[in-house]
Amino acid sequence: MALPTLDATFASSADLPRRQMLARWLVEELGSGSIADYYDLPERYLWAKIAVAAGATKTEADYISLPKNYAWSDIYNAVAGSSGNHTDWSENVALGHISAAYRGDTGNPANLATYIDWPWRYKVASIITHLATPITYNAVIVSGAGSAAANATWTERGTFGGKPYYNKLGDPNSTSSNVIRWSTNQWEIYTGSPLYVSNSDTSFPWQATFIAAVGSSPAPTLTPTNV
Repeated sequence: MALPTLDATFASSADLPRRQMLARWLVEELGSGSIADYYDLPERYLWAKIAVAAGATKTEADYISLPKNYAWSDIYNAVAGSSGNHTDWSENVALGHISAAYRGDTGNPANLATYIDWPWRYKVASIITHLATPITYNAVIVSGAGSAAANATWTERGTFGGKPYYNKLGDPNSTSSNVIRWSTNQWEIYTGSPLYVSNSDTSFPWQATFIAAVGSSPAPTLTPTNV
């Protein structure tokens, strides 16, 4: 997708002192509270709270006791829908990946490089701006599947079964072949037969947890993006 516009909204976030920016990130993530509730906390505590609010797997106490790299790694994994140990990332690199993940730009190498190169406050401001004005996604990246036929970028084409359906980038529109769709009571990654399925009744397939049907393990990771 397009990089965030450096407008007045973006600037109002980028001009805040560092801990106030982190506090605003936390407030936007939580959807409640105020900057004044958090900005005087030690930075390690702020990172711990942001990680938990973003859906990371450890507790606040865990993140407070660990180096900040663990919070950055788990924030990225939670937002990008991925897994892995990224604790070797510097703060600069970690926040570049995190800001790209929030905005669905992890699959765009040029944009990802721009986020990484940006100053710290631009990275955090892009996250705040996204959380304050959520964006929509028109595609999903399927990766890591044991059956290679599933691994591709799939673009939204319409509605099927009351939810969006997706075909592989470059393929014609179809709800019956090479499609990610909601069918009766489950999400399917369908390529002639259901390779992977999920009965998680979510709005979008990347919010669901898939398991192998006729496809080979492991089940894939789904990451929203824009193309």
